[in-house]
Amino acid sequence: CHDMQHMGVGGAYLAASGAALAALHGGDAGALERHHSFRAHSLLVSCGVLDALPPGARERVLAEVHGLIVATDMTRHRRMLEALQALGPGRDLWAKADDEGRRVILQALIKTADLSNLVRPFPLSLLSAARVADELLLQARLEEARAAAAAAAATAAAVASDP
Repeated sequence: CHDMQHMGVGGAYLAASGAALAALHGGDAGALERHHSFRAHSLLVSCGVLDALPPGARERVLAEVHGLIVATDMTRHRRMLEALQALGPGRDLWAKADDEGRRVILQALIKTADLSNLVRPFPLSLLSAARVADELLLQARLEEARAAAAAAAATAAAVASDP
């Protein structure tokens, strides 16, 4: 559910276009991932998946799910990679890591899963590539329409102010 309700455009586009969803979730490029997290939270709560957890555990699980989903935001990629590298080389990183280190490992795992379509069998990766291409084309068309509207407005303003 880390991409729940993905609408086919990137977070940076949503922020730049002033989309209501971006404004609702912080107004920046990370708003889309925060929206995915919000939807996942709503789903987990409404389905009662966490109802049997002891007091406090539900909030901790929801906070961890939020952190994992937000970690898939590509604007955070460098920070996550640096945190993972700071854990050092070697085996048994999980056993050696503290809570924050384990959180970084889990974030790296979901990031890897998020990007894994590139290394899946070719027929599957081709489907994924086609979906990404469709999303990029949709976003390009939307950006062109916004640019054309802005140019038309600028031209109209220039004509109106010309004596």
